[in-house]
Amino acid sequence: MADPFTMISAGLSVGGTVMKMFGQESAGQSKKAEYEYKSAMALRNSQIMRDNAGETLTAYGKKAEISGRRTGFQIANQKVAQAGSGFDVNTGSAAEVRQSTSDVGMEDQSTILREGDVKALGQRNAAGGYEAEAAADRRAGNNAVSAARFSEASTLLEGAGSVAGKWYQASDAFPKQNPYYAPLDYNG
Repeated sequence: MADPFTMISAGLSVGGTVMKMFGQESAGQSKKAEYEYKSAMALRNSQIMRDNAGETLTAYGKKAEISGRRTGFQIANQKVAQAGSGFDVNTGSAAEVRQSTSDVGMEDQSTILREGDVKALGQRNAAGGYEAEAAADRRAGNNAVSAARFSEASTLLEGAGSVAGKWYQASDAFPKQNPYYAPLDYNG
């Protein structure tokens, strides 16, 4: 039988090992919760960027529509001015001037729509980046739990080794009696 101090020491080693394991499990779960929060925020940011992309396309579509109306108004004013000056508004340079104004107006509308498309594409790409970040955060959270479990197993093995070592040292401190060897009793 081991002495009481060795037993107490071994018991404290077991208790310390168990506490350390609980701490590692708690740390792993806490880290996972942190990564889950970050993942949720990244997904929310992704949705915001996708919503922004839709709003951008709508806003630039309206800008292009307004530009088209301005062009139409400008063409109408040109036609009125040409007719008031006595020009034949249906042929010649008068019609060509209005056609040129129409062409420039259509080019302006195309440019506005293209700018909207480019901006929306950037927002959709940013959304994709946030989604990738969310996936990476989920993986990191799962990895944190796995790492905590490996740390727990390592701690358990270290604790078992420590207790076994103390137990072995305690057993060496006292003389061993061989149950198969008994001194011979010559008296009887």
